Amino acid sequence: GYEVLFYRTYQLFYWISMGHGDGSYRKRLQQVIKVPLLILDDFGLQSLSEASQMDLYEVICERYEKAATIITSNREFGEWQEIFANPLIGSAALDRLIHRATKLVIEGKSYRMEQFHKRSKQNKETEK
Repeated sequence: GYEVLFYRTYQLFYWISMGHGDGSYRKRLQQVIKVPLLILDDFGLQSLSEASQMDLYEVICERYEKAATIITSNREFGEWQEIFANPLIGSAALDRLIHRATKLVIEGKSYRMEQFHKRSKQNKETEK
């Protein structure tokens, strides 16, 4: 029953920045800030522009203790601060993100890779 916004992190902040072109920047940023559940996928996978880093910081600050945020990342937790060019901003953002956070580490084989191997095996068997 909750409104959810799910985006790959880079794509979300690219979409927000494109709002400068048509005047919808503030509206887009507020939409992300106000959504009850924000899911940021592939956090830190691609570099963000300095403007997008500041938008990310703004989103983190404005959502802090007000709305739920889920972040997925293949980066080690200790690397998250490096996403920000400004170490002070990175530290402040990370401090807000980890306060009251729950960290889940998923280990094991990739289900996508397992499905690929299974399909490959099936294809070889049908070719015989």
